[in-house]
Amino acid sequence: MTLKSRKNIRLERIIYEEPGRIFSITICAFSNKQIFLNKNLADVVWSAAKDGIFSTETDLMAVCLMSDHLHLLIGVKNKNLIDLISRWKRFTQKIVYDVGYKDKLWQRSFYDHALRREEQVNVVARYIYENPIRAGSVAEKGNYQYRWHVWL
Repeated sequence: MTLKSRKNIRLERIIYEEPGRIFSITICAFSNKQIFLNKNLADVVWSAAKDGIFSTETDLMAVCLMSDHLHLLIGVKNKNLIDLISRWKRFTQKIVYDVGYKDKLWQRSFYDHALRREEQVNVVARYIYENPIRAGSVAEKGNYQYRWHVWL
């Protein structure tokens, strides 16, 4: 019997440690459940994303929490980004468990895109920031409390 191997979707590990390297990250809720429609869970995860280790251990440039996923635009400082995201996911799993959510919170991995030199960081930040508008979650001029970027 042969075991099915997982496809490696990651770049070389050293790229995730390169200071100044900027990544667009998407972390999806387990089974794409729309758990962040629950305001209590959304508030807890939003706070952990905006004010937690991403704000201290990376150059956090943009954050947007949608009903079933989280977008981040972050620059590497001096930590491995893969390890940092894993640590953050474990932390948020624990804090939502403590407020009563007993199911699995996140999918196993995350999606990343390493920005290339020619890509404009503020364009990617605006794309992340406008995600709720494209998804129909908010009117163009409306308020959406779970989005932020550094250039506001």
